[in-house]
Amino acid sequence: YLIFMTNIFKRLEIRYIQSSIYLAHELDDCQEVLLVDQGYYKIGFLVNNVEHLRLKFGPSTRIGSYNVLHMIRHEFIIKSVTSMFCYSLRKKAL
Repeated sequence: YLIFMTNIFKRLEIRYIQSSIYLAHELDDCQEVLLVDQGYYKIGFLVNNVEHLRLKFGPSTRIGSYNVLHMIRHEFIIKSVTSMFCYSLRKKAL
């Protein structure tokens, strides 16, 4: 178990994301898991070209972990609200 966790930590990459950047669109393929350390983002959907971003999340959350593990596409739009500092784990690294 310790060797497995050490290998995962070796594969983490640092990602800086600016505010108002789309991290995912509906039906995009999920290629990485983002572990949010700082910053906030919103999740929602698009109806008639109008965004409805209702949920807001912040530090100590992860983006795309369910999608990568179950090999499914994104179901919602994810957009950064503030600048974000994240750790990224690519799908290939798993």
